[in-house]
Parts: sequence; C-alpha cells; structure tokens
Amino acid sequence: MKWICVLLACLAVAEASRGGPVSNDLCSECTWAVRALKDLMCDPGVEGNVVDWVIDNVCAAAGDNKQSCADIVNGIAPALLDWLRLGTDAQEMCAEAGVCGAPPPAFAAPAKPRRARAAPRNDLTCPLCMFVVSKVKETLSDPITRQAVHDKTRAACGVMPEGAVRDACIQWADQYGGTLGLTRRGTE
Repeated sequence: MKWICVLLACLAVAEASRGGPVSNDLCSECTWAVRALKDLMCDPGVEGNVVDWVIDNVCAAAGDNKQSCADIVNGIAPALLDWLRLGTDAQEMCAEAGVCGAPPPAFAAPAKPRRARAAPRNDLTCPLCMFVVSKVKETLSDPITRQAVHDKTRAACGVMPEGAVRDACIQWADQYGGTLGLTRRGTE
C-alpha cells in the first residue's frame, strides 16, 4: 500500500509542479485510476501486465534509478495487487496519498487515553506468587533436577553443528549446567 501511496503522491507532486494547485480534478483522476486498477485485478492474468506497464512507464521516468525502481516493483507488486483485490476504498487510498485532501478521521484521530492503572505490586506476598516460588525452590533443590537441567543443556549443545561453537557450548554446559538452579539463591 505504501508503494501505491508514494506513486499517487508523486503524481500529485508532478501535477502541482505544473504551476497550479492540486485540484479536485486530480482527486477524481486518482480515484478513477484506483477503481480502474481494482477492476483490472479481477482478472488473475493481468498482474504481469500491470507490473510490466509500471516498469515501462513509471520506472522509465526514474532515469538512473530505473533498475532499482524495477526491482522494487517486482518485489512488492504481488502484495500490493493482493491488497487492492481485498477491497480498499479508492477515496481513502487517494486521501492517504495526499491527493484528495486529509486522510479519513480514522487515521488522523489520536488514540483515546486509557485509564491509569494502579501501581504494580513489586512484592512477592501474594498467595499465588508464594506458591510458585515455593515450588521452584523445591524443584531446584532436588539434585536429580539439577542433573536433568545439566543433561538438557548439554543435549541442546549437541544439536549444534560440529566445531568450535559446539565445543564451547558443551564446555559451558559442563561448567555451569549443574549450577543453573543455584543462581536463584542470590535473588531470595
């Protein structure tokens, strides 16, 4: 959509640079062009023709940047054509491009302020928090759990491609994998 908006804005600037202000005629032409393009999109075989036409007629005016323009068109055209098929309003699209005045109020309206929330609780005195913390402490104090953490860490390293990174990961797992559960002691 942005590409089409940019294209329509370029058309508006080109028209305005002819010496006169942007008129309602330009807005009518823009909406007509968008509607015509949407009608063309009903035929699935027209995509290639539209892309070729844009490259031959619009990118040709880009001078030294013709190839960059063509690359951009080829890259984003499928998504833009799908977007056009979905039924975007022509008047809205031309308004977003600045050809038909201000964008619709839905785009210009500021977001409604939300009601302020109460200050978050930063303590761990809630019953749910206390339960979760006690279960984590139980689990991590079990030597079998520590071994399982170490084994899973080592297994994760084992799926890496062989080489220095895998070796460093295994060395790290051997050095710290069994003590990962002990790091919680500093946060009590």
